[in-house]
Amino acid sequence: MLKIKHIALSAFEINYGHGSLLIDPLIELNPQYDYHSLNISDIFVTHGHYDHIGQTLNIAKDTGAQVTSIVDVAAYFYEQGLKNFQNGNYSNAYYLQLWFAEIIRG
Repeated sequence: MLKIKHIALSAFEINYGHGSLLIDPLIELNPQYDYHSLNISDIFVTHGHYDHIGQTLNIAKDTGAQVTSIVDVAAYFYEQGLKNFQNGNYSNAYYLQLWFAEIIRG
């Protein structure tokens, strides 16, 4: 069963039973949320504002989760030493480890 949990602001966890996907993981605003016991396979960052990047780098390094984002945000993650990521632009499709996503202009 798919479970969607609101963490804080734009941060969400989507749990699919065997693991989780984090979206815009600004988790520092929710001290009760603990990702350490989860099997996080992917992190999806919608754009480069701080409240969307959140703790992506720390979580990705701690869990080995793959990060997917648009090119400029992925370049930032690369500069920060992150190696497990996908990048692209609008209207691109992405196959995450157990997910399919498409970035579209809002």
